[in-house]
This record gives sequence, C-alpha cells and structure tokens, in this order.
Amino acid sequence: MWLLGEYPEEYENGEFDKAPAWISGQKGARAGIAMLANPRLGSPDYAQGFAPPPVEFKDRARVYKKDQKTCVPVECYKHVLVIEEFEQGVPGVFHLKYYAPNVGLVRVGWRGANEVEKETLALVKRQQLSSKELANARKTALKLDNRAYKRSSDVYGKTPPAKPLKKK
Repeated sequence: MWLLGEYPEEYENGEFDKAPAWISGQKGARAGIAMLANPRLGSPDYAQGFAPPPVEFKDRARVYKKDQKTCVPVECYKHVLVIEEFEQGVPGVFHLKYYAPNVGLVRVGWRGANEVEKETLALVKRQQLSSKELANARKTALKLDNRAYKRSSDVYGKTPPAKPLKKK
C-alpha cells in the first residue's frame, strides 16, 4: 500500500494553525510505503515517504508483530498486523499501527520513553454506509480537498482538484 502524500490540518487552541501537506512529485517530495504487500517479521525497515523542509516528513516503518489479537470498543480482532513507525534519529518514539484483516486500521498505540509523542486511537464504530451517507462522505471529502487548495496552495496548486463521481 503506497503513501503518496498527506494533508494534515493542525489546530492550536481550537484555531487552525497550519497544514504541513506534501504530495509525491511536488517540491521534492517522494512517495513511500504505508504497508508491505507481503509483510514478514525481520524484513528491513522501509521509507513511508519523504518531504523536505518545511514539512520534514521522513518516517520509516517495519513489521513489528504479526498474528496478534487486539480489542477496541467495536470488537476484538484476530490475525492483526502491527506496523511500527519511527523517524531515524529520534530515539524513544515508536507509533504502533494495528491492522485487522478485512477492516484496516483499528488502533494506534505507541511504545518508548518519549511521553511527548504518545498518540493513541481506537476504532469506536464500524458501519456500512448507505448510498446517501456515502454521497455525504464524498461531499465532505471534496470540501476538504477544496480547503487544501486554499491552505496549502503551494503544494496543491500544481495538482488537479478532486472531482465528484459521475452519476451512472
């Protein structure tokens, strides 16, 4: 699974602060790998992408554990793959991403000594979207894409905007 870029919005005290976006091929950024096609324990770590300053995205990852069990508010999952993400040169900071088969990312945890970078996330609801709900989700995604052109025009300005799906 490729990682071609990110558009994170950062807020300070509830107010928009910045959006350190990157897209592969723009301003020296390069794509990376979010997850290997055939993850194996002991395989070498890999780049998740690269974006030069001011973004400075240079995360790496490796297969940390396989065939795990993890529980989140929705349910417990078996045969979970755990990917460990880190940045070279930053000791004690490891984000753990838990991927359940046929579901995807269900949990984010951490390990290490650096409490500042402690990040957690858990799947709290899983549902199949109706046609109307899916249309609303697409509409929201298009609004976010449009906002990215305003807040990160130096990155997004050289790419074509997302377009609504054509009705069949």
